[in-house]
Amino acid sequence: MYPEIPILSFISAALSLVPLVWYLHARNIAAVAIGIWLSVANLAYAVDALVWAEHTDVTASVWCDICKFISNTFTAHRLF
Repeated sequence: MYPEIPILSFISAALSLVPLVWYLHARNIAAVAIGIWLSVANLAYAVDALVWAEHTDVTASVWCDICKFISNTFTAHRLF
């Protein structure tokens, strides 16, 4: 595993939450939605990279279900 993947995912999740204050103040719901979506997706990718760092054994089956729900909820093909 590349060690920079979870680090950069956590950093990008935090940085995508920074402008949410301004977006909420301006009542820009579309920008708030994409900021939250990017944060949740990056957090899921970071935890995935940490959980399955050196192996492919299913050790966190509950986390598999959570990530499957997140990815199915936030993909465009499930919305149409």
